[in-house]
Amino acid sequence: MNSVFFYNEVYKNILDVPKDDRHELDMRLSEAVSQVTELSYIARNQGLLALEEACMSIPDKGIIKHFGKMMAYIVDGTEPSIIEEIFTLRYFSNGFAAADALEYLLYLNGVLSMQAGDNPRIIEEKLMQFLSEEGEEAYRKNVIEKRDIL
Repeated sequence: MNSVFFYNEVYKNILDVPKDDRHELDMRLSEAVSQVTELSYIARNQGLLALEEACMSIPDKGIIKHFGKMMAYIVDGTEPSIIEEIFTLRYFSNGFAAADALEYLLYLNGVLSMQAGDNPRIIEEKLMQFLSEEGEEAYRKNVIEKRDIL
């Protein structure tokens, strides 16, 4: 993914989210980080084809429907550059609100990282950067620390 484009879009959309809405957004984004991380562990341990069943269970509504479509492309073995092109065009054609745009870009970044074979902990760390400082701290406490205890 063209990192200059990508990070410019993320930064622009973060600035567009009102501070009062940031907590709710962090909750949504934390759920997305957790979903992508969980699937990246499956991909790492069992291969990308093992994600096919998980793709079927992703709801076909809201922003998450795009995640399901992205996942279906990687399961089908589509080249990363084609996935990036398709979903970058879709990003610009949809005119997402700032919060939805951040969630969409988080999913796209996670899917491309998963397809590249990045370590699940690295993917999770990259995606946590979409969260505010408070959101990241809460995610580490409520998700990572609990997972590491198990």
